[in-house]
Amino acid sequence: MENLEEKEVTFLTDKDIEQIINSLSDDIIFDSLAEQVDSVFTTMEGSPVFYLTYFTSKYNFLINKYSQYSELCSKIKDIRENFFYKLKDLIEKKFDFVLDFNDSINKEEQFLFISHMYNFFIIRNRENCVNIINKYIEREAKDLIRQYKTLIDKKDLTYMNMKKSINKDMAVIICKLPEIIEGIQIDSSKDLIQLAIDDEHELTNMIVKDIFIAGESITFGQNFIKNIIDHIKTNEIYYLLVRTNLTNKYNTNK
Repeated sequence: MENLEEKEVTFLTDKDIEQIINSLSDDIIFDSLAEQVDSVFTTMEGSPVFYLTYFTSKYNFLINKYSQYSELCSKIKDIRENFFYKLKDLIEKKFDFVLDFNDSINKEEQFLFISHMYNFFIIRNRENCVNIINKYIEREAKDLIRQYKTLIDKKDLTYMNMKKSINKDMAVIICKLPEIIEGIQIDSSKDLIQLAIDDEHELTNMIVKDIFIAGESITFGQNFIKNIIDHIKTNEIYYLLVRTNLTNKYNTNK
């Protein structure tokens, strides 16, 4: 296959075509991607590999190089279609939702949506979970302060030291952060998606918001919220990241 990619194409034998097809339909990339989706709630990588890029780069190369071979290009396109729909199915099952594309959305748009869905739910999973906690606290701050203020031990050294550099009300939230995270309750799947989005003008976030919040083609399963919230509550990394974020944000000495 390496020689085929490097040489000028003048004629393709059946063996050449089979080799080209096999190079794109190789299970190695998809297996890596499938493992990444499956472990999204247990792997806490800060910079996950965007495996989809490997496949799309290979596809673009082949479809351009062999553009004059219509039958081959048709097979290459079929492989891409199967690849993207298998990826969509993996993500849907992992998070518990179903996205139905209506007839007005062509295949190229569908593949684009699936790519952004992969970026949002898999690549940005850690970032999204931190956003959920931060925005939940920001939205519920008054009630959380009122709820936990009376539970603070005013002689607690951590609280006393924190008050020296942070507003006393926010010091309550930071000191009680483990309990607050454990007590997070979100009733709406669309609300959960909205909390996960930070920059609403960023392309992936815009597309996800359009499909999962404003759109009507999405069906959330009964475990969608539970899958994400349970993941947040059982991974201490989110407590540490949010604690650092709040401490830096509300530090009055900087």
